[in-house]
Amino acid sequence: QFEQANELLTRGEAAEARSRYEALRAGGITDAALEHNLGNAYVRTGSLGRAIGAYRRGLRLEPSPKVEEALSRNLEIVRRQLQDRYRSGEDGRQFIYADPGGLWYRLTHLLSSSVLTWLAVLSWIVLIGLLTLRRLSPRLSWAGPVAIPIGLVTCLVFVLLWGQTSVDKEISLGVIVNSKASLKDGPHSDARGVPVAEGMELRVLESRENWSQVELAGGRRGWIASASVESL
Repeated sequence: QFEQANELLTRGEAAEARSRYEALRAGGITDAALEHNLGNAYVRTGSLGRAIGAYRRGLRLEPSPKVEEALSRNLEIVRRQLQDRYRSGEDGRQFIYADPGGLWYRLTHLLSSSVLTWLAVLSWIVLIGLLTLRRLSPRLSWAGPVAIPIGLVTCLVFVLLWGQTSVDKEISLGVIVNSKASLKDGPHSDARGVPVAEGMELRVLESRENWSQVELAGGRRGWIASASVESL
């Protein structure tokens, strides 16, 4: 299905390719190359906000160096296109909500979640093995002392994995995918609001029915219809 979608995209049938890529992702496929090609299909069908979402999600999926380079390059191209469309400043910082950079975030994200998971499983197996050897063979006195640092490493890995999961759950980023989105003072359609640009990246603070409270890169907060925001 992926190859068929690629062929459609090559032939210029971007709308059909987009539908097939979206179906693959909806079916549970998480792959950086899929997000890259889906982003390209979004660009060709004029959905630049959704393209930014696809490229950023792809960068979080531990892509190969070649795919990572393509994702980063296309992401910057689309960002510049949107900045030109809305005549933003030269750096376009108001469009980009950077990933959090606090000490705890950096510590918990030194390694990817998949690597931390494998380390947690491996260290736990080694720890249980050492303790079992010490229990069954008292003559293997070295197993006990060796188990102490392994146990400490196991605890550290589990703490980092828990911390990474907690931080990622607490900090939810998104991108505006509607060219007519409005940032409102409250979570209802009659509230006073101002237009916000498609492709603007933001942080989702709270979700309530059909509305999401968000924070823009400059620190301004407000409410946007949830349908206008796509999670990264």
